[in-house]
Amino acid sequence: MQQTILASAFVVFVTGVVGVCERSIAEPVNQTVPADTGVQAAERASEPNDLPPTPEQILRRMADFYRGVQRFQVDICRTMRAELQGQVENLSEQMTLAIQRPNRLAWHVKNEGQRIDVLSDGTNLTIHAAELKQYTQEKAPASFEELRDNPLFTDATGDSVFFLKLLADDPYAAVTHRVDSVSCLGKETVGDKPTWHLKLVQEALNLDVWIAADEQTVVVRVSHDLSKSLRAAGVPAGGARLTSTQDFARWQFGVDPAADVFAFSPPPGSKKVDSLTPAEPEPVATALIGKPAPRIAAKLAGGGHFSLAEQHKRGIVMLDFWSATCGPCRKEMPVVSEVAAEYKDKGVRLYAVNQGDSEETITRFLREAKLDVPVVLDSDAKIGLAYQVEATPMLVLVDAKGIVQSVRAGYRPDTAERLREELDDLLAGKDLAAE
Repeated sequence: MQQTILASAFVVFVTGVVGVCERSIAEPVNQTVPADTGVQAAERASEPNDLPPTPEQILRRMADFYRGVQRFQVDICRTMRAELQGQVENLSEQMTLAIQRPNRLAWHVKNEGQRIDVLSDGTNLTIHAAELKQYTQEKAPASFEELRDNPLFTDATGDSVFFLKLLADDPYAAVTHRVDSVSCLGKETVGDKPTWHLKLVQEALNLDVWIAADEQTVVVRVSHDLSKSLRAAGVPAGGARLTSTQDFARWQFGVDPAADVFAFSPPPGSKKVDSLTPAEPEPVATALIGKPAPRIAAKLAGGGHFSLAEQHKRGIVMLDFWSATCGPCRKEMPVVSEVAAEYKDKGVRLYAVNQGDSEETITRFLREAKLDVPVVLDSDAKIGLAYQVEATPMLVLVDAKGIVQSVRAGYRPDTAERLREELDDLLAGKDLAAE
């Protein structure tokens, strides 16, 4: 189970490798401030020059710099590194990025022979998967702000990719979203560039950001510690660590990109499709299909009790295994919730089985996502173990006889459509397990 979780943790759209970093630490600051504390520009200007900047001042200077940038180009090198019981795995990826406000973008991602091209020429947004020889095309966003909720522009945390935060109308608010505290660990040299090393702490993850300590306060490195996601997925804390690190190099500002940088010309043999359709991943718990669903008797978040034996007799039960630290889960849950609401009058009920988050985290996620979904607490992962949950999200359909009729892992753009088809078939009396 642990190896499968480790492998699934690497199923992230953007990953990559980082070179060796020579690091020197000096001038420790060790100041911690709430992420949302305001400091007026006049106050910052009046401070003595011999005092080191506060963590917030560093972030605000960076945000002010990027807010004023109209166009740039940069190379990004990313690594996903997993350590589990003495084993280490790395996945690498190289990216090039060019932007021109308000909505022109060229983002090229290469990873072990695979390539994804994302291009917005101001009129059309094109996504090209070279390996699949497929591309999609839709109306270009009016601004980069409109891309925040696009699954393509989210990372393993379920939040928008970091460079998109720099393009926000308010970069400071975007970078500190859901951040509980910010601290400065001092000055460090990354490569040959002096930087300030900041740590941003969230309940779901920790984020380290290295920002150049000069007039051009560019981002030099960003590192997400996703170890909490592993623990939420059921991997023991001892010896398990998952990090995603990005290095930003060769920033170019104020240079007009070539005319064809944002244009897309379909390669020979490529086909325009409605959605990119890679091979469907094999469900992780197919052994359950056609068999009685493992019994569940557990507490509900916010109070109350859940018994699967009582619920399935009333109709179809949807069990959605998830965690708030799982990016695909955060995309899938609103979709599944919407479908469940459509079928509520037909006896269909949705229960979200949370894998290890605190009730505070669950409540915060539901509030931010504006969802009203009953959540079954599986803090000790016993339910997840019984249902062979090796990756989240995982959706299980249990019929009125208590038989597992369907198991689906992961989130796809056509999740809602496929779920509606299965529910219609079950309500019509079809035996999906037998088929």
